[in-house]
Amino acid sequence: MDEAHDVPTTAPTTVRDKGKNAMAKSVDKKSILRSAANWKWKH
Repeated sequence: MDEAHDVPTTAPTTVRDKGKNAMAKSVDKKSILRSAANWKWKH
């Protein structure tokens, strides 16, 4: 019963998680670039 119940719930969440991960990665890239620029500016 658990397997049948998991199929519909996991499918949309994985798609949503992929979107969140993509957003997080882009934010991380921006923050890394910003911190690198700040480091270069300070040093």
